[in-house]
Amino acid sequence: SVKHHYDENFILNKIENKNENKSTTSRKFKEDILRIFGNGYKDKTILELGCHQGNTTRIYSECFGKVIAVERDKNNIEKTKEICQDVSNVEFINIDVYDKNFELPNADVVHIDAGHTHELVTYDIDRCITQLNNPIFIFDDYGHEGRTVRDAINDKLDEGKIQLSVYIGEDRGYVAANNKTFIGRE
Repeated sequence: SVKHHYDENFILNKIENKNENKSTTSRKFKEDILRIFGNGYKDKTILELGCHQGNTTRIYSECFGKVIAVERDKNNIEKTKEICQDVSNVEFINIDVYDKNFELPNADVVHIDAGHTHELVTYDIDRCITQLNNPIFIFDDYGHEGRTVRDAINDKLDEGKIQLSVYIGEDRGYVAANNKTFIGRE
């Protein structure tokens, strides 16, 4: 028999994934982030609109020089601080991204994962296009059913406001921890 070596220090083995917690990203999503952004982005800033409990935030800290994690839920911010306690390049902002007092920090890359309605995702995309200098967007929850994230993204693609570079994460048919099946890519 072959004994597989398990590296408990490998970051992907220390955090939750979508098969354990429906509100985070999948392991494949995180692996894709490491593969795509693992080299050449250390001088860049990523803005994470809706960091939940920091599982993806911690991955971003490996790739980017600065991570700005924004989350409205105080308990989630505390959990994110815990998960990111071994890194020093994460700034935490505890505010609702839709609060009129929230000013968009400057960033090169934006992970949009706060509101999940068509209207809120559209607002997030438009706001970032208007206020930031040609940011790279990362989206999660594209595969959800209903007129939500996917439709907002597709509308912006159709309008020519954003361009699709690559799909990341799990494919159609993936079943999350809440037993919901993706109807499209993650």
